[in-house]
Amino acid sequence: PTDLILCNLHYPSCLQQPLDIEFYDGQTLTFGAKGPHKIHLTGYVLQPEPQESKEAIFL
Repeated sequence: PTDLILCNLHYPSCLQQPLDIEFYDGQTLTFGAKGPHKIHLTGYVLQPEPQESKEAIFL
């Protein structure tokens, strides 16, 4: 496993941090935080784009 720092939050100057990262189905992830405060992550699931069939290419 690799440990990465995604962001540093510092009260009162930096209370939130937008992240633009993608995770893939089946990946095992573990998040951690240091300090007395709670951390909340929000996001959404991207649906895979449908693949075109070979028939659609020749029409």
